Amino acid sequence: MLNKLPLALMLFIALVLSGQSQAATVSFNTSAQDVALGSSFTLDVLGTDFPAIVGGGLNLSFDASVLQISSVSINTAVFEFYPGNGTEEGVLNNVLGTLTDTSFNTFAGARGDFTIMSIGFTAVGSGSSLLQLSESSIWVFSDIMGNAIGNQILYADTTINVTAVPLPAAAWLFGSGLLVLARIMRRRN
Repeated sequence: MLNKLPLALMLFIALVLSGQSQAATVSFNTSAQDVALGSSFTLDVLGTDFPAIVGGGLNLSFDASVLQISSVSINTAVFEFYPGNGTEEGVLNNVLGTLTDTSFNTFAGARGDFTIMSIGFTAVGSGSSLLQLSESSIWVFSDIMGNAIGNQILYADTTINVTAVPLPAAAWLFGSGLLVLARIMRRRN
């Protein structure tokens, strides 16, 4: 019986530790996406498995020759502290491909899974753009006790692939038919 006690204790500890929540994650609502050149689309930035937080901030980098940011909106249903004053959207630089120091705060404490913000993009060039999220150095993630928890958060990147939409075969066939008709008309004249 004594030999089985340490084994039972180790199993109990393993069960307790496996029940601990995973690290909080900040990610986009897609891991990769294909879009057409010239199209506009929106991605949500999600918080997953968060302990109760009062807020934080994010930075985003992207390839400005492929994508441009057209809008940023914080989810004010979760983060009501700075609704609509414009500072929460951060500093956007579509030339360098950066969005820095977005901020979001709440009196109520956000916990679990939630949408942090939505970002509108326009595909301005063909190619791929890696969207990389990181924590703001100004607006750090903090729990409801005011403790910084940035070292407990994982950031997941995503890739957007932009391709020019080729003309369909029917358009080429139609164009060829027009050329043939033009030649026929020219010969008759």
